[in-house]
Amino acid sequence: MLLDSLNIDHYNYDLPPDRIALFPLRNREGSKLLVYNNQIIRKDIFSNLSQYLDNNSICIANSSKVLPARLLFYNTTQAKIEIFCLHPHNKELTVALNQTKTVDWVCLIGNKKKWKQPILSLTVKDEHNDCTLDATIVDHILDTWIIRFSWTPATDSFSDIIHKVGKIPLPPYIAREPNETDATYYQTIYATQIGSVAAPTAGLHITQSVINSLNSKGINLDYVCLHVGMGTFMPVKQKHIINHTMHDEHFEITRALIKMVTENLTKKKIYAVGTTVTRVLESLYWIGLMIYNNPNIKPNEIHLDQWYAYKTEDILEPHESFSIILSWMDVHKLTSLEAQTAIFIVPGYRWKVINGLITNFHQPKSTLLLLIASLIGDCWTTVYQYALQHDFRFLSYGDASLLIRNDQ
Repeated sequence: MLLDSLNIDHYNYDLPPDRIALFPLRNREGSKLLVYNNQIIRKDIFSNLSQYLDNNSICIANSSKVLPARLLFYNTTQAKIEIFCLHPHNKELTVALNQTKTVDWVCLIGNKKKWKQPILSLTVKDEHNDCTLDATIVDHILDTWIIRFSWTPATDSFSDIIHKVGKIPLPPYIAREPNETDATYYQTIYATQIGSVAAPTAGLHITQSVINSLNSKGINLDYVCLHVGMGTFMPVKQKHIINHTMHDEHFEITRALIKMVTENLTKKKIYAVGTTVTRVLESLYWIGLMIYNNPNIKPNEIHLDQWYAYKTEDILEPHESFSIILSWMDVHKLTSLEAQTAIFIVPGYRWKVINGLITNFHQPKSTLLLLIASLIGDCWTTVYQYALQHDFRFLSYGDASLLIRNDQ
């Protein structure tokens, strides 16, 4: 399919508001599971996931942890202004989170027209002392703003401050304020590396019991880390998909995991827990090809453009591309690969790595629904109609699906 012909209106469906899950299930693994394989659909519960995965296959999840990225300020007339922290400006995430006194972040601003005064201030009290966070607009880049934060106590890190004053960034379609339950259930049980501004929601269903059942079939749960940002949740506002801009997202994957995947690309099935993991694994093939075409590229120069996969000839087999990454990492003495990806997986994409995807049910006209349509073709409409007709819960706190690629 030609990119020029892709129209977002073709990836739409009617999602009644009452089908959107507003609260999590207390029993994570008790969610429904839709299994799609070879145009056959089955209905089960998530705790039985391992029954549908091949013995000794590879299953990879996203270990990123959600940052309490919503900051609610009020102006002099008590109008609410929301600052949504996306990522640090010109600083590595770890450095920015450990910063004291002041730091700049790239942010979205809700109700920006009400921000008239130079500085917005937010004060909260804890058991030890008052904490005050000030926000000043420094610059404007496209649809985002650079905000300079400063705070007291100045000896606290920005991580300390945002955990005191920030709120869990529930998506807008969950039309309520976050509560204590969300602090637990809007995180995966294996989240370790803080930095996401939206949960990698496919993993919300996974419990230790599910992990144990996978292990019993010789399936270990391995991890990459992609910090979820605008590239995942930004809506498609353009009618023609080719005009949509994907934002970069930062990911990290260990050399050991790349090596394990490389050795098993032709031997074992590879299942991604979530669209974020899918984007990482598929990005790796094209990054290997990028290195092949430019062997002198440096580690800090690895950036995958959203259309690279569509304008570059795939002259390597997946295991060859992955092997090139390993050799390049050895040259640069890297134990993990960190890179930026803006890969945009849409119908017509040439799949290279994953065999199946564990994921939730996504919004109409979203980049994530385009990825699903790429994976299983026009059958996505059948899958989503089945889910609607069988009372599946939709979106972040909703039920799950296991989708096997159509070309298997």
